[in-house]
Amino acid sequence: MLNIVFHEVTKRNMKMSNSNEFENVLCIGYALDVGPIDYNDNMEERKDIFKRLEFPFEFSQSEIDVFFDRQQNDIKELLDFAKTHEHIRFWRSREPHNLCAFAYACYLLSNIKCDISYIDLPEDMLSWSFVPSNKYCEYLHLEEKLDLNKKLFYINKWIELKNENASMRAIVNGSLISVDERFYDWFILSSINEDGSIIADVIVNISNNYRLGISPYLIYLRIMAMINANKLQSLRFDSSDPFKSFVKKL
Repeated sequence: MLNIVFHEVTKRNMKMSNSNEFENVLCIGYALDVGPIDYNDNMEERKDIFKRLEFPFEFSQSEIDVFFDRQQNDIKELLDFAKTHEHIRFWRSREPHNLCAFAYACYLLSNIKCDISYIDLPEDMLSWSFVPSNKYCEYLHLEEKLDLNKKLFYINKWIELKNENASMRAIVNGSLISVDERFYDWFILSSINEDGSIIADVIVNISNNYRLGISPYLIYLRIMAMINANKLQSLRFDSSDPFKSFVKKL
């Protein structure tokens, strides 16, 4: 049995479980919902995107290199394991990065016959990464088999997304689609008070009201882009904590 998750925190939590069900856990966490995806195993662009999305943590280049080496090793292990034709279980959610990575994994497994299943995150939950280590077993009854038609659907979805190569991918009406970089602007503008708001409050409002499943740092970067495009006004910038900066609609 091999479990595939799409967030490093989920991988860590799951591996801390005492259950034999979670002895083998791999992660695909390339943030594939953001940036170009038409490359052929060239991770340099993805490293740059990851660094921008996770900038508050100030990862060093060596730490990012280690992360991507680990990701590459996990992909290799996934492919090697699939060739044994043993059971692979994916842990899916409604987060765009999660479904993008799932479609990518199905694409990688296109020509390999293996037993695949998936567990979808319950509607009332936000992310598998919030589940305590000893609780994952409670969701095993939700497991479903990925039949050939479903697998082909996601293989073709990844090919479609890759050919479109948009700046972002989002979930709209339950479907994973390509969108341009302005897609989240409406959500940002709708979450700013008329007299302005602190960026952290904007991010919390978006998370609570729309459940888009995207990184808070992606929202922050988009707000900065909107300021540069004169769609928002920065009234107070806090260099020590950018999320405490104050913005207003123009």
